[in-house]
Amino acid sequence: MSLPRRLQAGRWLDLLVDEAELARRLAGWSPPEPRFTRGYGQLFLDQTTQADQGCDFRFLERGGPTPEPDIF
Repeated sequence: MSLPRRLQAGRWLDLLVDEAELARRLAGWSPPEPRFTRGYGQLFLDQTTQADQGCDFRFLERGGPTPEPDIF
Protein backbone atom coordinates (compact mmCIF):
# COMPACT_ATOMS: atom_id res chain seq x y z
CA MET A 1 0.00 0.00 0.00
CA SER A 2 1.28 3.46 -0.83
CA LEU A 3 0.53 6.23 1.66
CA PRO A 4 1.58 9.58 0.17
CA ARG A 5 2.89 12.13 2.64
CA ARG A 6 3.28 15.72 1.48
CA LEU A 7 6.57 17.41 2.34
CA GLN A 8 7.66 21.01 1.99
CA ALA A 9 8.40 22.63 -1.35
CA GLY A 10 5.80 20.53 -3.20
CA ARG A 11 7.74 17.28 -2.81
CA TRP A 12 6.20 13.93 -1.89
CA LEU A 13 7.32 10.93 0.07
CA ASP A 14 5.58 7.61 -0.61
CA LEU A 15 5.58 5.27 2.37
CA LEU A 16 5.40 1.75 0.99
CA VAL A 17 4.59 -0.05 4.24
CA ASP A 18 1.39 -1.94 4.97
CA GLU A 19 -0.93 -0.33 7.54
CA ALA A 20 -0.82 -3.49 9.69
CA GLU A 21 2.98 -3.30 9.77
CA LEU A 22 2.84 0.37 10.78
CA ALA A 23 0.40 -0.46 13.57
CA ARG A 24 2.65 -3.30 14.77
CA ARG A 25 5.69 -1.06 14.85
CA LEU A 26 3.84 1.73 16.60
CA ALA A 27 2.50 -0.66 19.25
CA GLY A 28 6.04 -1.86 20.03
CA TRP A 29 7.62 1.60 20.15
CA SER A 30 8.25 3.59 23.28
CA PRO A 31 10.08 6.91 23.48
CA PRO A 32 13.72 6.69 24.57
CA GLU A 33 14.85 7.93 27.94
CA PRO A 34 16.14 11.50 27.88
CA ARG A 35 19.87 11.56 27.21
CA PHE A 36 20.43 14.80 29.09
CA THR A 37 18.57 16.00 32.14
CA ARG A 38 20.68 19.05 32.98
CA GLY A 39 23.62 21.15 31.86
CA TYR A 40 24.47 22.25 28.34
CA GLY A 41 22.90 19.17 26.73
CA GLN A 42 19.52 19.94 28.28
CA LEU A 43 19.86 23.64 27.45
CA PHE A 44 20.61 22.72 23.83
CA LEU A 45 17.61 20.37 23.60
CA ASP A 46 15.21 22.83 25.20
CA GLN A 47 16.35 26.10 23.67
CA THR A 48 17.75 25.50 20.14
CA THR A 49 15.56 26.53 17.22
CA GLN A 50 15.14 24.45 14.06
CA ALA A 51 17.34 24.83 10.96
CA ASP A 52 14.82 26.96 9.08
CA GLN A 53 14.88 29.39 12.04
CA GLY A 54 18.67 29.66 12.22
CA CYS A 55 19.69 26.95 14.76
CA ASP A 56 20.10 29.57 17.46
CA PHE A 57 19.16 29.66 21.12
CA ARG A 58 15.62 30.95 21.70
CA PHE A 59 16.76 33.29 24.46
CA LEU A 60 18.87 35.18 21.90
CA GLU A 61 15.78 36.12 19.84
CA ARG A 62 14.92 39.27 21.77
CA GLY A 63 13.97 42.29 19.70
CA GLY A 64 14.93 43.08 16.15
CA PRO A 65 18.27 42.82 14.43
CA THR A 66 21.29 44.49 15.97
CA PRO A 67 22.20 47.63 14.01
CA GLU A 68 25.69 48.14 12.67
CA PRO A 69 27.83 50.22 15.04
CA ASP A 70 28.76 53.78 14.18
CA ILE A 71 32.37 53.80 13.06
CA PHE A 72 34.13 57.13 13.40
